[in-house]
Amino acid sequence: MKLLVFEYITGGGLVGQTLPASLVAEGLLMLQALLDDLKQIPAVQILLPLDQRCTGLTLPANVKVFPVKESDYIGQILTQLITQ
Repeated sequence: MKLLVFEYITGGGLVGQTLPASLVAEGLLMLQALLDDLKQIPAVQILLPLDQRCTGLTLPANVKVFPVKESDYIGQILTQLITQ
């Protein structure tokens, strides 16, 4: 089973805008906690859009990252991932 995980700040919701450091820190903490929990489910593949400016996550093996660049449109990326 595939699961799309999207945390707004770290996932590219503010692509092309300044990322507030405090929101990035909170977003990364929440995202890491969720990924740590989801790695316990062996049958799940996680699709993760991730703003390329957000680093420092420890990614489980069942996570496939889709880097979000400054020139990307997050709506299009999410639409593509949802169809998967």
